[in-house]
Amino acid sequence: MRTLRTAASLELSYFSTSTPRQKAT
Repeated sequence: MRTLRTAASLELSYFSTSTPRQKAT
């Protein structure tokens, strides 16, 4: 669970700073 949470947080942060609009679409 800890790994999943970390991965999700990292992915969210990455996408958020990378291209949230493209991913949201």
